[in-house]
Parts: sequence; C-alpha cells; structure tokens
Amino acid sequence: MKPTTLAILLAALIMVGCSRDDDRPEPAAPEVNAGLKAELFERIDADAAYLMANLEPLPEDISERIWDMFGPMAEGNREAYEAMPEAYDHPLLAALVEELVNFDSREAFEARGLHGNGLWAVHSLSLFPVLHWQLTDAAAFSAMLERIGENAGVALPWREIDDAEVLWIEMGDFGLALRHDEYFVTAALIPDDSRLLRRVADLERPTTAYTPSDLSRFNEERGFLPQTSGFLEFGRLFERLLDDDDELAGPVHLAAGVQGLLADPACDAELRTLVSQMPRISTGYYSFEDGELYSGTKFETDPALGERLAKIADAPVSLEGDAEAMFSFGLAFNLVAARDFVRDMITGWVDNPPQCELFAGIRDNASEWQLAVNRPIPPMVTNLQGVRARLDRAVIGQDMKSVEDASGSLAVFMRNPQMIVGMAQMFSPELAAVSLEPGGEPQRLPEGIVPDTQGVSAWIAMGDNALGVALGEEQKDQLMHLLEPGEAGSAIAHVGIDFAAYGRLMEDMMSEIQTQLEDADTELELGDDEEMFRLLAEIYGYSDFSLHLTTAGVEIKSRVQLRD
Repeated sequence: MKPTTLAILLAALIMVGCSRDDDRPEPAAPEVNAGLKAELFERIDADAAYLMANLEPLPEDISERIWDMFGPMAEGNREAYEAMPEAYDHPLLAALVEELVNFDSREAFEARGLHGNGLWAVHSLSLFPVLHWQLTDAAAFSAMLERIGENAGVALPWREIDDAEVLWIEMGDFGLALRHDEYFVTAALIPDDSRLLRRVADLERPTTAYTPSDLSRFNEERGFLPQTSGFLEFGRLFERLLDDDDELAGPVHLAAGVQGLLADPACDAELRTLVSQMPRISTGYYSFEDGELYSGTKFETDPALGERLAKIADAPVSLEGDAEAMFSFGLAFNLVAARDFVRDMITGWVDNPPQCELFAGIRDNASEWQLAVNRPIPPMVTNLQGVRARLDRAVIGQDMKSVEDASGSLAVFMRNPQMIVGMAQMFSPELAAVSLEPGGEPQRLPEGIVPDTQGVSAWIAMGDNALGVALGEEQKDQLMHLLEPGEAGSAIAHVGIDFAAYGRLMEDMMSEIQTQLEDADTELELGDDEEMFRLLAEIYGYSDFSLHLTTAGVEIKSRVQLRD
C-alpha cells in the first residue's frame, strides 16, 4: 500500500461514519455547544475549494444504528486489515495501521478519546485535505499516540513549532501532520511547509473564515439537512492548481504533472470555460425517515446548459422505485434531444478546436464523431422512450446458463409499438401466431421464444405506447399495469435492489459454482464473495439509485434503507 493510501485510510478511520450519516428529522439530536461549533469553523478558510462538514450530530438512536453496522463491516474486512501492517517497512506506519484496525466499535473509538457522534469537518488548505474531529478525552487520545510509538519501538516524531507540537510522519513528497487540543484532533496530508504546519498547529487561522451560517445558507438553498453536507468548487480548485505563483501548491503541481498546463494560456482559458459550465459539486442528505437515507450529489451547471440537459429527460415514462422487487432497472430519455445535445457540442469542437493538449483527444477525433452523430437514426430507434424491468425471483440451473424458475417483467416504451411487433412477427412464425392488440389481454408466448427459460411461463402484452413481457404466472395480471407510463420526472436512469434477496441469489450461485469446481477437482476458490453478500444483506434493505437531468444540473440521488 502506498503512503498516501495510508493517509486516506487514517482520515477515513478517524472519521469512521462521517460519510455514512443517517438520521430522521423526528428524534432530537444531541445539543451542540455554539461556541464549539464556532471554534471548529474558525479554522476553515472562507474560500475553501472543498468542504464536507456537519452542523449537528446525529440523533443518538440513528448514531447507534450506524455503529451497530460498523462492527460487522469491520469484522468482515478484518483479515484484510490485519494484513495491512505487513506492507510497511516503516515501523511507525505499521503500528499506526495496527491501531486503526482495532476501531471496530463505538466503545473502541470513544476509548481513544474520539467523539462517537460529534462535530467534524474535512476541508481544503490551499489544495491539501485537512480533517478536524471532535474529542471527548484529549488525554485518552494522547495515550493512544504514545501507545502507537511504544508498539513501533520508536520515539514519536514531534515537530516543535513555536510553543506547539505537531506529529509529523514523513511519507515521500508529502507527510501526515497531526495535532490535537482539548476539543479537536486535526490531521492533514501536506508537504513539509512551515506555513501549512502552523495552520495544523492552530497557531494561525484564516483572515476570513467560513462560518456555520454560511453552511446553513448553503444547505437551505439546496434542501440539505445539517447533519452532513458539502461542496467542491471547481473554480477555486483550478485557480490554485493552475496558479504557478502559488508556492503552497507547488508540490501538487509536481505530483500532478501540470507544469505544461501552467505554461499554456490556452489550457487556462479552456479550463476556465469548462468550469463556468459546471462550477461545483454539492452533496448532502435530504431526509432520514424510518431508517431510510435519502441523499443527493449534484453537478451544478450553468442555467443555459441545464436547460439543454433537462430536455434529454423529457420522456413520458416514470422511473419509480419498487421495494417489492429483488432488482429493478429503468431508462427514460428523449433520444432526439440527446442526439441534438451531443451534435451541438461536437459541432462546437469542430468549429473551434481545443488548443490545450489536455483536450487533444477531443481535437483529434471531433470530425469523426461529427460524421457519426449526423448519420440518420432509424425510426425504430427514435421511437424509443424508455425501458422498465424488474426481477422478483430467479432460480438458475446447474449449468449456470438456463433459468429453472423466474418471476419478472420487462416493458419497452415507444411510439407505435405495432410497428415493432409487426417486424418481429415477420421473422418468427411462432410469434406471428400470437394475436396482439393495444390494450388487449396478455397472450402466452410459445415456449422457447424467451431463451434459456424452458418451463417458465412467459406472457406478452401491448399498450398504446408500450410492449411488455412477463415471466411467471403471477406476473401476468400485473403486466397491463406495468405498461402504464406513469408521471414523467427528471430521472433518466434508475436501479433498485433488495440486498437481502439479491444476496441470497448470489450466495446460491456462488455455492453452486464452488461445488462444480470441487467436483472438477480444481483448487480454485472463489474467496469471500458469499460472506460479502451475507454482510450486505445484514446491513441494507431495499435501496435505489437514480440519475436526474434538471435545469439545475446533473444529480445522483440515492435511497438506502438500513436494517434494524
């Protein structure tokens, strides 16, 4: 494992759960000391390029549920964690990792002086990541650090800066700087620069700090909860990344190999144009109800770009999750609008080829792409409006190819479905014998029409603007309802999964494959995949994920259901 990977792991394990916040609005969250919150945010620059933080801790019952999940997850990965220290020649790094792998419960976490449900923040210092985490017992945290040194058999490498001490662990071009006071521990991945170290030591603070009110306003504008939210400002990020006069960012320039970009005015201009079209990523939670986490990550766009993107989602098909399905999938799109969007973008590249070498691939291939998008699209394709599919049950045959039993359905939404049926019946005598009318009763398909499903009943039906196929007798009566398009929204893609049901299917399949391997007298093993599926089923219930195109930008939304 590379040293930078260790730094990321350290931040992730010290944060333990900050990226997994879940919470319901009804239960009261623990009270937050306003002075402590101000103390945290006074360490964050007002012009930070990125920030993730909370303004309130989780309600305690939700926090406990998260910690209850963390134990099985840590146990399931223990073998990998315990092997990690062996990857380091540096005894202190190995001892540090060995300590971190024991963070397997809230009790273990808090025994080291770290708050199990407190305030935290991750933000940029110049371009470098800094983590602050609330402490409950500074002495216990100090004792942990001393124990790490003792286990490593080395003295801890404290760096004296004025009247403060910073733990400095060299990691190549960068290092891990760590310091704590009575209230917070601060960890940062930075180069060995006194200006940055003074910030970690809290000897200097921003001239203008980001405030809790700033984050509250950010949340209110986007509908985020106060428990977790944040942003990445591309403009600020590229401003520092491309500023060759920024001495603090110098090590990043070298590590990222951007010296050529710094010397090229075309790169500066074209990257600024790109940033103006998509200025930031924002992320946060919208709700926590009945153990269901609803969150969103939005790539915010220029309004004109957003208007063009939203047209792609203008399709008369609803993509709603179905908690009764083991697995569901959907697409809904305006193919003509998508083609027009791509064609306009490529035409712009052909008329004004990018000059920055970073975009050389676009410049060299734009003319060829333009020819491709200008080819006529067959009406059969442009008639497509969307797809919805669901699978409730599946029993895979021992050959791992055929389906012995199944329950599921597929609906394809289109203009003039009769045309598709007519073309299919021309090439299939069996299908030609099936009488289909829009709105008519579902008709049974001859066996063999659906490949590898011998013995599984299959049905087909046609709606005014859809064609559907159902597998399994119980799906027949639901088929006509499936062909209803519903109310269109902004989603262009949707995936839903019941982790428990899907996990059982995967366990059965992996078990059958392993049995066949053993019967073939091979030593090949499939590893711990079965355990992984069991673990996911233990933690998660039905969850879904969707991709949306709106006038505000591109958003990924997720609903994750936590099991009791």
